[in-house]
Amino acid sequence: MLLLGLFSLNLYGQDCNSIYLMNEGKTYELTSYNKRGKVQGKQIMKVKEVTQTGGTVKSTVEVELLDDKNKVLNTSTIEVECAEGVFKMDMMLNIPQNLSVSTKMTSSDNHFMEFPANMKAGDNLKDSEMEMEVETGNLKQTIKMFVSNRKVEAKESVTTPAGTWDAFKISSTSKIEITTMGVKIPSTSETIDYYVLGFGVVKSENKSGYTMLTAIK
Repeated sequence: MLLLGLFSLNLYGQDCNSIYLMNEGKTYELTSYNKRGKVQGKQIMKVKEVTQTGGTVKSTVEVELLDDKNKVLNTSTIEVECAEGVFKMDMMLNIPQNLSVSTKMTSSDNHFMEFPANMKAGDNLKDSEMEMEVETGNLKQTIKMFVSNRKVEAKESVTTPAGTWDAFKISSTSKIEITTMGVKIPSTSETIDYYVLGFGVVKSENKSGYTMLTAIK
């Protein structure tokens, strides 16, 4: 599972242009591992364009997925937004990494994961959901995603190859339902994200393994 969300404000009302993903030309690398610590793949994200309309800042980000041998599996584009102290990440980052995807959104009203700048331990965060059509070769599928029970559990120190931070530990339940030729295959996982105000999710864990921020350029 890829990280669900990255990079929010460190103070409520701070200029959105100061967020990492709101700076054109910036790149960061995420590495996914199985529960035994073996590399499963990487995710390279590059900020391509940033626009501002009124108090809302939007960023277009190119996402490149690589396998454990650094072979490119897929390149796609996502959007992120920031307005009024809330950062929103496109939930397309929730799709299974082994899918080579050509996507068409079928529901775009609520397909962002939200991270408020003023969160604190004990807070319950907003649920998120999305629905999308995907194509893998000649096979068309529908993917529905639901992320619920998002709770800020505590604040802890976390270290990855990219640095050490004081992070909010956020628990959640992720449900994915893939429909292929009328057959639905559901899956559910419990996820822990380590979220740093002013930076983002630097580590994510579930029963299959974990993903960490490993490089910033």
